[in-house]
Amino acid sequence: MVKRILNACPNCRRQYDVSAVAAESVSCTCGRIFQIERPDPRHAAQMHCHVCGKRVAMDDVACVFCGDLVTLDELHEDALCPECFARLPEKCSFCGDCGVRIDPQPVGPPLPDRDCPRCRHALRRRVVDGHPLVECGACGGLWLNHKVFEALCNEAENDESPWDGHHEDDGQPHPDHAPGYLDCPDCGDLMNPRNFGGSSQIIVDFCQAHGVWLDRDDLHRVLDWLHGEARSDEPIGGIGKHQRGRR
Repeated sequence: MVKRILNACPNCRRQYDVSAVAAESVSCTCGRIFQIERPDPRHAAQMHCHVCGKRVAMDDVACVFCGDLVTLDELHEDALCPECFARLPEKCSFCGDCGVRIDPQPVGPPLPDRDCPRCRHALRRRVVDGHPLVECGACGGLWLNHKVFEALCNEAENDESPWDGHHEDDGQPHPDHAPGYLDCPDCGDLMNPRNFGGSSQIIVDFCQAHGVWLDRDDLHRVLDWLHGEARSDEPIGGIGKHQRGRR
Protein backbone atom coordinates (compact mmCIF):
# COMPACT_ATOMS: atom_id res chain seq x y z
CA MET A 1 0.00 0.00 0.00
CA VAL A 2 1.35 3.40 -0.99
CA LYS A 3 1.24 5.81 1.96
CA ARG A 4 3.49 8.60 0.69
CA ILE A 5 3.07 10.45 -2.59
CA LEU A 6 6.04 12.60 -3.61
CA ASN A 7 5.98 15.20 -6.39
CA ALA A 8 8.78 17.26 -7.93
CA CYS A 9 8.33 20.87 -9.04
CA PRO A 10 8.56 20.94 -12.86
CA ASN A 11 10.58 24.17 -12.65
CA CYS A 12 13.28 23.61 -10.02
CA ARG A 13 12.80 19.88 -9.22
CA ARG A 14 12.36 20.47 -5.47
CA GLN A 15 10.49 17.52 -3.98
CA TYR A 16 7.35 17.64 -1.86
CA ASP A 17 5.48 15.08 0.20
CA VAL A 18 1.91 15.81 -0.90
CA SER A 19 0.33 12.82 0.83
CA ALA A 20 -1.77 15.02 3.16
CA VAL A 21 -2.68 17.65 0.56
CA ALA A 22 -6.32 17.58 -0.53
CA ALA A 23 -5.90 20.47 -3.00
CA GLU A 24 -5.13 19.93 -6.66
CA SER A 25 -1.99 22.08 -6.70
CA VAL A 26 0.95 23.05 -4.51
CA SER A 27 3.09 26.18 -4.40
CA CYS A 28 6.84 25.66 -4.67
CA THR A 29 9.33 27.96 -2.99
CA CYS A 30 10.69 28.80 -6.45
CA GLY A 31 7.37 30.54 -7.18
CA ARG A 32 5.86 27.85 -9.41
CA ILE A 33 2.37 26.56 -8.64
CA PHE A 34 2.03 23.10 -10.14
CA GLN A 35 -0.65 20.41 -10.36
CA ILE A 36 -0.26 17.46 -7.99
CA GLU A 37 0.19 14.11 -9.71
CA ARG A 38 -1.22 10.97 -8.12
CA PRO A 39 -0.36 8.26 -10.67
CA ASP A 40 -0.72 4.53 -10.31
CA PRO A 41 2.43 3.07 -8.76
CA ARG A 42 4.73 0.79 -10.71
CA HIS A 43 7.42 -1.59 -9.54
CA ALA A 44 10.98 -0.36 -9.88
CA ALA A 45 13.70 -2.06 -11.85
CA GLN A 46 16.48 -2.31 -9.27
CA MET A 47 19.22 -0.37 -11.08
CA HIS A 48 20.42 1.88 -8.24
CA CYS A 49 21.20 1.28 -4.58
CA HIS A 50 18.56 2.81 -2.29
CA VAL A 51 21.24 3.87 0.21
CA CYS A 52 24.13 5.30 -1.83
CA GLY A 53 22.57 5.73 -5.29
CA LYS A 54 25.31 3.79 -7.12
CA ARG A 55 24.47 1.52 -10.05
CA VAL A 56 23.85 -2.14 -9.26
CA ALA A 57 23.72 -5.11 -11.61
CA MET A 58 20.47 -7.01 -12.03
CA ASP A 59 21.93 -10.14 -10.43
CA ASP A 60 23.57 -8.37 -7.46
CA VAL A 61 22.28 -9.37 -4.03
CA ALA A 62 24.16 -6.52 -2.31
CA CYS A 63 25.58 -3.17 -3.37
CA VAL A 64 29.31 -3.49 -4.09
CA PHE A 65 29.87 0.09 -2.88
CA CYS A 66 28.06 0.28 0.48
CA GLY A 67 27.09 -3.35 1.14
CA ASP A 68 23.34 -2.70 1.45
CA LEU A 69 21.14 -5.59 0.40
CA VAL A 70 19.47 -5.24 -2.98
CA THR A 71 15.82 -6.21 -2.57
CA LEU A 72 12.50 -5.66 -4.27
CA ASP A 73 10.43 -6.60 -1.23
CA GLU A 74 7.25 -4.65 -1.98
CA LEU A 75 6.02 -5.04 1.59
CA HIS A 76 8.30 -2.13 2.49
CA GLU A 77 7.62 -0.01 -0.59
CA ASP A 78 5.21 2.58 0.77
CA ALA A 79 6.17 5.66 -1.30
CA LEU A 80 6.41 6.78 -4.92
CA CYS A 81 9.46 8.37 -6.55
CA PRO A 82 8.76 12.06 -7.33
CA GLU A 83 10.47 11.73 -10.74
CA CYS A 84 9.56 8.32 -12.20
CA PHE A 85 6.78 7.24 -9.77
CA ALA A 86 8.35 3.86 -9.10
CA ARG A 87 7.70 2.29 -5.70
CA LEU A 88 10.18 3.22 -2.97
CA PRO A 89 11.12 1.45 0.26
CA GLU A 90 9.95 3.02 3.49
CA LYS A 91 13.35 4.55 4.19
CA CYS A 92 15.64 5.26 1.27
CA SER A 93 17.92 8.01 0.03
CA PHE A 94 17.78 7.22 -3.70
CA CYS A 95 15.24 5.78 -6.14
CA GLY A 96 16.19 2.24 -7.13
CA ASP A 97 14.91 2.83 -10.67
CA CYS A 98 15.94 6.31 -11.88
CA GLY A 99 18.55 6.99 -9.17
CA VAL A 100 17.27 10.43 -8.12
CA ARG A 101 18.05 11.52 -4.55
CA ILE A 102 14.94 11.38 -2.35
CA ASP A 103 14.72 14.50 -0.18
CA PRO A 104 11.11 15.74 -0.01
CA GLN A 105 9.81 18.73 1.91
CA PRO A 106 6.58 18.11 3.87
CA VAL A 107 3.41 19.97 2.92
CA GLY A 108 1.02 20.11 5.86
CA PRO A 109 -2.77 19.92 5.90
CA PRO A 110 -4.84 23.13 5.92
CA LEU A 111 -4.82 25.14 9.15
CA PRO A 112 -8.21 25.30 10.89
CA ASP A 113 -9.90 28.69 11.21
CA ARG A 114 -7.22 30.53 9.21
CA ASP A 115 -7.52 31.64 5.61
CA CYS A 116 -5.48 33.60 3.10
CA PRO A 117 -5.86 37.38 3.48
CA ARG A 118 -5.54 37.75 -0.30
CA CYS A 119 -7.84 35.07 -1.78
CA ARG A 120 -9.55 33.51 1.31
CA HIS A 121 -8.39 29.96 0.56
CA ALA A 122 -6.94 27.71 3.26
CA LEU A 123 -3.46 28.28 4.67
CA ARG A 124 -1.06 25.51 5.67
CA ARG A 125 2.25 25.23 7.46
CA ARG A 126 5.54 24.42 5.75
CA VAL A 127 9.13 24.07 6.89
CA VAL A 128 11.67 24.88 4.17
CA ASP A 129 15.38 24.45 4.89
CA GLY A 130 14.66 24.81 8.59
CA HIS A 131 12.51 27.93 8.20
CA PRO A 132 8.87 27.64 9.37
CA LEU A 133 6.33 29.49 7.27
CA VAL A 134 2.66 29.50 6.31
CA GLU A 135 1.55 29.46 2.68
CA CYS A 136 -1.57 29.67 0.56
CA GLY A 137 -1.65 26.80 -1.92
CA ALA A 138 -4.10 28.68 -4.13
CA CYS A 139 -2.44 32.06 -4.78
CA GLY A 140 1.09 31.24 -3.57
CA GLY A 141 1.22 33.93 -0.88
CA LEU A 142 3.48 33.49 2.14
CA TRP A 143 3.09 34.48 5.80
CA LEU A 144 6.33 34.72 7.81
CA ASN A 145 6.90 35.86 11.35
CA HIS A 146 9.34 38.73 11.78
CA LYS A 147 12.17 36.53 13.04
CA VAL A 148 12.04 34.21 10.01
CA PHE A 149 11.71 37.12 7.58
CA GLU A 150 14.71 38.88 9.11
CA ALA A 151 16.77 35.67 8.99
CA LEU A 152 15.99 35.11 5.30
CA CYS A 153 16.87 38.70 4.47
CA ASN A 154 20.18 38.42 6.31
CA GLU A 155 20.96 35.19 4.42
CA ALA A 156 20.21 36.91 1.11
CA GLU A 157 22.63 39.71 1.90
CA ASN A 158 25.27 37.11 2.75
CA ASP A 159 24.50 35.07 -0.38
CA GLU A 160 23.26 32.11 1.70
CA SER A 161 19.51 32.12 1.01
CA PRO A 162 17.78 28.78 0.22
CA TRP A 163 15.43 30.77 -2.02
CA ASP A 164 17.74 30.95 -5.00
CA GLY A 165 15.44 33.15 -7.10
CA HIS A 166 15.87 33.60 -10.85
CA HIS A 167 13.06 31.12 -11.49
CA GLU A 168 11.07 30.81 -14.68
CA ASP A 169 7.71 32.54 -14.93
CA ASP A 170 5.01 29.87 -14.98
CA GLY A 171 2.66 32.09 -17.00
CA GLN A 172 0.03 32.21 -14.28
CA PRO A 173 -1.44 35.60 -13.39
CA HIS A 174 0.05 37.13 -10.28
CA PRO A 175 -2.27 38.44 -7.57
CA ASP A 176 -2.78 42.19 -7.82
CA HIS A 177 -1.78 44.26 -4.82
CA ALA A 178 -4.98 46.27 -4.97
CA PRO A 179 -5.35 49.46 -2.94
CA GLY A 180 -6.54 48.77 0.59
CA TYR A 181 -5.51 46.73 3.58
CA LEU A 182 -5.20 43.02 4.27
CA ASP A 183 -6.03 41.52 7.63
CA CYS A 184 -3.34 39.74 9.63
CA PRO A 185 -3.75 35.92 9.49
CA ASP A 186 -2.88 35.74 13.21
CA CYS A 187 -4.84 38.54 14.89
CA GLY A 188 -7.21 39.80 12.19
CA ASP A 189 -6.06 43.42 12.51
CA LEU A 190 -5.38 45.38 9.34
CA MET A 191 -1.78 45.28 8.15
CA ASN A 192 0.27 48.15 6.76
CA PRO A 193 1.33 47.91 3.09
CA ARG A 194 4.86 49.27 2.63
CA ASN A 195 7.38 49.73 -0.14
CA PHE A 196 10.02 47.32 1.12
CA GLY A 197 13.29 49.03 1.95
CA GLY A 198 11.85 52.37 0.84
CA SER A 199 13.01 52.03 -2.77
CA SER A 200 12.52 48.43 -3.94
CA GLN A 201 9.07 49.02 -5.50
CA ILE A 202 7.98 45.75 -3.86
CA ILE A 203 4.86 46.17 -1.73
CA VAL A 204 4.66 43.91 1.31
CA ASP A 205 2.15 43.92 4.18
CA PHE A 206 3.35 44.18 7.78
CA CYS A 207 1.61 43.36 11.04
CA GLN A 208 3.50 45.14 13.79
CA ALA A 209 2.95 42.28 16.24
CA HIS A 210 3.04 39.12 14.16
CA GLY A 211 4.67 39.07 10.74
CA VAL A 212 4.89 39.85 7.06
CA TRP A 213 2.61 38.86 4.19
CA LEU A 214 4.18 38.51 0.73
CA ASP A 215 2.25 37.78 -2.46
CA ARG A 216 3.51 35.12 -4.87
CA ASP A 217 7.05 35.78 -6.13
CA ASP A 218 7.47 38.75 -3.74
CA LEU A 219 9.82 36.84 -1.45
CA HIS A 220 12.11 36.07 -4.39
CA ARG A 221 11.94 39.68 -5.51
CA VAL A 222 12.78 40.95 -2.01
CA LEU A 223 15.73 38.57 -1.60
CA ASP A 224 17.05 39.30 -5.10
CA TRP A 225 16.82 43.02 -4.37
CA LEU A 226 18.66 42.64 -1.07
CA HIS A 227 21.31 40.51 -2.75
CA GLY A 228 21.83 43.24 -5.35
CA GLU A 229 21.97 45.93 -2.68
CA ALA A 230 24.54 43.96 -0.70
CA ARG A 231 26.77 43.78 -3.78
CA SER A 232 26.51 47.51 -4.38
CA ASP A 233 28.52 50.19 -2.63
CA GLU A 234 25.53 51.50 -0.70
CA PRO A 235 25.10 50.26 2.91
CA ILE A 236 21.67 48.83 3.63
CA GLY A 237 21.58 49.61 7.32
CA GLY A 238 21.69 47.86 10.67
CA ILE A 239 19.50 45.62 12.79
CA GLY A 240 15.85 45.81 11.80
CA LYS A 241 16.75 47.32 8.43
CA HIS A 242 14.46 44.95 6.58
CA GLN A 243 11.41 46.39 8.28
CA ARG A 244 12.00 50.00 7.36
CA GLY A 245 8.73 51.75 6.76
CA ARG A 246 6.95 49.59 9.33
CA ARG A 247 4.77 51.50 11.75
